[in-house]
Amino acid sequence: MHELALARSLTELVLEVAAKHDAQRISAAVVEIGDLAGVDSQSLEFGFQVASQGTRAQGCQLLFRRAPLRVACESCAAEGEGDLERPGCPRCGGERVRVVSGRQLRLVSVDVDDGAEESEHA
Repeated sequence: MHELALARSLTELVLEVAAKHDAQRISAAVVEIGDLAGVDSQSLEFGFQVASQGTRAQGCQLLFRRAPLRVACESCAAEGEGDLERPGCPRCGGERVRVVSGRQLRLVSVDVDDGAEESEHA
């Protein structure tokens, strides 16, 4: 279950943001997961809950955003959203495509609470 290792790294990242902003706690974090990342969001969320216990990130709400597969065709130079079930160029159907995006797993934003009433967007 590689999601637990990823969850630990994600916890470290959000805690770095909290420390950088002198935040008391982290209320939410947005995570982008690419279609080809091979990451199960439910497992990542569970791992994050475990990894963040007893830290400023405990209780942080994880929000997930999908990053679709995008490909570029080497035959016709088109770029567009790829189809996971039918690999190839979305325009000409050619098989010589390269992945432009869709493999990523990245922390997009973190909402921190500095103890005041409003939260900040980091």
